[in-house]
Amino acid sequence: MAARTHLDLEHLETLLTLIESESFSEAGARIGLAQSTVSQHLKRLEEALGVALIIRGERGCKPTQAALQLLPFAKSLLRLEDRVVQAIVRPAPQLGACSNIGIYLLPALLHAFQKQGGTPPNVMIGSNPEIAVRLQRAEIDAALLEWWDERDGFYSQPWRKEALVVIVAPDHPLAAHRAISRADLARLQLIGGEAGTGTGRLLHAYFSKGDMPTVSMRLGSTEAVKRAVEAGLGASLVLACTVEKEVRERRLCAIPLRDATLQKSLCLVWGESISSDDPLLLHLIAAAADGGAAYFQGP
Repeated sequence: MAARTHLDLEHLETLLTLIESESFSEAGARIGLAQSTVSQHLKRLEEALGVALIIRGERGCKPTQAALQLLPFAKSLLRLEDRVVQAIVRPAPQLGACSNIGIYLLPALLHAFQKQGGTPPNVMIGSNPEIAVRLQRAEIDAALLEWWDERDGFYSQPWRKEALVVIVAPDHPLAAHRAISRADLARLQLIGGEAGTGTGRLLHAYFSKGDMPTVSMRLGSTEAVKRAVEAGLGASLVLACTVEKEVRERRLCAIPLRDATLQKSLCLVWGESISSDDPLLLHLIAAAADGGAAYFQGP
């Protein structure tokens, strides 16, 4: 068996600083090392990997393709080192949430947790695929997600169901409708939001026996979608919880589906890095729509 290659985290940090600064002297100044030490760190890292990582030139230095491939892994390893230290020194859990949950549902949950005397967690909000990856890399302890693909080594629990509604501006032809049929929804051109939320798969299942709506444009977030719909650019399909404020202020109209409720099952996922009796985890389980009745699927 070939000898295992061990990477020095300090050398990786030096490489990242080199790539960002494009200068050996500037990199040394940023991390408090002599230029010769920066060169030594780079040399040892290149020897450990057996590839060149930096190209020197008259106008500074540039990363090789190998360095660019190493970059995301180096960042992940350094983040994980921070997590290890935090787990020992400051054992506050790291919580992740996909954008819609993190923006529209999580603040009230954390406020209630804090009022009960709980220590607020560090929170990371991102796209559903991004948060799933960070959970896999142990950069966070638990996550609230719009979908989960049941990866090995994690516990998961259905958390709550959230209805999807069609949203339109108050002067839209559909605004007066109390409900919209499956056939009417299929004929719409919808403004799409953030990719990777699982709404597309849900629609494919909902319209498995017929035509389905098309996407006229795709925007990067639910907030962007709401502003576009409010401006009269069209209709969209969003989680009902994301438009409560706009509906209350009569800036948007939310129309439920007539034929059958279209719902998204949100889930709570956690790894072995967080204790099963952690106060935050128990608070999130208790906040489930079913009153916290646990259904566990895990290792």
